[in-house]
Amino acid sequence: MKIFDYAKEHPEEILAVTDDGEEILYGELNNLSIELGKTTGHRLVFVLCRNTPGSFLGYLGLLESGGVPLLLDADIAPELLHELVRTYRPAFCLVPDNLDEQTLQACFGFSEDRHVPAENETAILTIRDYRLLRSAPEGKDPVLAPELRLLLTTSGSTGSSKLVRISGENLDANTASIIDYLKITKEDRPITVLPMQYSYGMSIINTHVMAGAKILLTRYTLMEKRFWERVKEEKCTSLCGVPYTFEMYNRLGLTKMDLPDLKTITQAGGKLSEKRHMQFAQWAAEKGIRFYVMYGQTEASPRMGWLPPERAIDKCGSMGIAIPGGKIDLVDEYGNRIPEQRTIMEASPAGTKSESDHKNDAVMSPVGEIVYRGPNIAMGYAVCAGDLAKGDEFKGVLYTGDMACRDADGFYYIVGRKSRFIKIGGRRIGLDEVEKILLAAFPDLELACAGKDDDLHVYVAFSPENKEKTEELTDRICYCLEEMTGIPNRRISVIRIDEIPRKNSGKIQYSALN
Repeated sequence: MKIFDYAKEHPEEILAVTDDGEEILYGELNNLSIELGKTTGHRLVFVLCRNTPGSFLGYLGLLESGGVPLLLDADIAPELLHELVRTYRPAFCLVPDNLDEQTLQACFGFSEDRHVPAENETAILTIRDYRLLRSAPEGKDPVLAPELRLLLTTSGSTGSSKLVRISGENLDANTASIIDYLKITKEDRPITVLPMQYSYGMSIINTHVMAGAKILLTRYTLMEKRFWERVKEEKCTSLCGVPYTFEMYNRLGLTKMDLPDLKTITQAGGKLSEKRHMQFAQWAAEKGIRFYVMYGQTEASPRMGWLPPERAIDKCGSMGIAIPGGKIDLVDEYGNRIPEQRTIMEASPAGTKSESDHKNDAVMSPVGEIVYRGPNIAMGYAVCAGDLAKGDEFKGVLYTGDMACRDADGFYYIVGRKSRFIKIGGRRIGLDEVEKILLAAFPDLELACAGKDDDLHVYVAFSPENKEKTEELTDRICYCLEEMTGIPNRRISVIRIDEIPRKNSGKIQYSALN
């Protein structure tokens, strides 16, 4: 894979620095990949991930050697892991040394083929703080397609066995494209803000390995003082985050911190509120920091769109344009392509629109589903072990399920998910747009919208200080929606909950609300 070309050519250079200040060289990765190639070959390996040296090196070593890792959270519920093991029969599991016994046992969760190692049985291979264990008995693991190189859980599938099948070509193409538009070089020093099993966190690792950069590997969280000490001491050049991360950045006062080496900040994993987008875009512009808003899905390995930093302010709220090497179209509900619209100056009768009108007005296309085409689109899905032998089913085309419109300059604006619409009184209502309206009106509330036809549910996490104001807030929310959207009061239910359920990525877990 092209991702590892730099590593092979520069084994003496630093790949990563740990929380303890230990340096990991590219040469260690190269040597490990050779050893893993002899041990695992082109076989399925479950990797229970943490942002530690063993997990980091194990993932990269498997990818370089030709093994096929499935990246999972090391804190996965044992029963979910057990079901995945029974479904896919991995040849090996790469696990932390201190993994709890129940989760460890789940790694060997076969019924008639159950193989639980004895207490004195040694690991096949030790990788720093991780160990490689045989999972499926010899010959019982699945056949894998030759081009298959990585498996990731589908976005939002915390309990689903549905996986995304990704090839080496998919990863190489997307990694090179990201390096191109983010202008990543070997001088960059990112820090691992996000978990590596999350496609966004994984892509940060891949891109900086391909560029030959030095990665600051950490298990510290944003809320810990030591995280920010490392950022400053080790001259971190880039930070990243999903929308929830940016709320934390705001609370922590990132825009007031003295971080002279910070050059880039990236956002993906969901639509950033326009308020937060503008706040960070303006701050970045003042500081000379490149602020990138990006768009992607796991099925795209994972990036499909980006907003150039110089357009971050005037295109606030946009997910941008297609990444280098990719193409984005909008299709209507019948699958027909929505043509690109003319600019206002072209579309208006001569003399009816001034240049200032053109700058302040906008022509938007009809709303349609985003369809992306590119070499980074995954091979397809898997729901059972037999699917791992399948070839490329997507053929470079992904119907994303995201609904968007496009302006006259070709920039896209996501308005919601295809599945995140309900009908009230025959009217189509976008739940994401309702959330956006409420968050603008009630910026101090944490809320989420769900529901079904003719029944809108607004879930609100009430803090201790406003629990006594439940009835008042309910009335205000209903009044706001009726005024702003015309949704009748009787169709709105405001439901108080202790907290909004979220996935590890910080995204709202809507399936836990309905």
